[in-house]
Amino acid sequence: MVDRGCSLVLGGWAAPAVAMEMRVRSGGMSKVFLNGPWDVEELLALGRLMEARPETLRAAAAVLLRVRDREGVERPLRANAVQRAFERECGRQNIVLKARQMGMTTWVAGRLFLKTITARGVMTVQVAQTREAAEGIFRMVQRFWECLPDELREGPLKRSIANSGQMCFPALDSEFRVVSAGDANAGRGLTVQNLHCSEVSRWPGEAGATLAGLRAALAPGAEWGIWMLL
Repeated sequence: MVDRGCSLVLGGWAAPAVAMEMRVRSGGMSKVFLNGPWDVEELLALGRLMEARPETLRAAAAVLLRVRDREGVERPLRANAVQRAFERECGRQNIVLKARQMGMTTWVAGRLFLKTITARGVMTVQVAQTREAAEGIFRMVQRFWECLPDELREGPLKRSIANSGQMCFPALDSEFRVVSAGDANAGRGLTVQNLHCSEVSRWPGEAGATLAGLRAALAPGAEWGIWMLL
């Protein structure tokens, strides 16, 4: 049974979200995430659960997402101490000073990928300081998708577009883009629900104008983060 406190948090979600909560409690994260069954409603229920219980996002990342470490070994995306601290403190609007090699760009890519594939009508945009950096981030996101269970990749998360820097999920009407800050059209004409601006202090040209244009594209209540090196 879902306890009364949880029922208050989950109120208004309808049956799929409560069912997801019960499956996680009874079967464990790995069993639920890897074994399915998965359809759009199950993904949406997971998204709502991640919003209510942030620890669910960390668990989903550890089970569903994979990255390459510095030795080139593919491994699960498990939050390190810095990433866990960010999850505890972050809000809808974040300005973050960071050191190098903390894994934060990877973590943010993973958390925003999960938010994109578990909600309808989401536009997620990550902005890197150079084209090369943008391509590196997109390779990470591509690996996230490639390492998902077949049932997801061939079902509700089958892509209609998967080119350099963009992937679209038509069953959800959601999209993930990675662009360079040097792209004059970055964010133009979009309505963005999730925005990550990486290493803004290293952006080329008129960085302030580029950032202002991206922020103008934000939907009400959007989640955004501006990241600068210490």
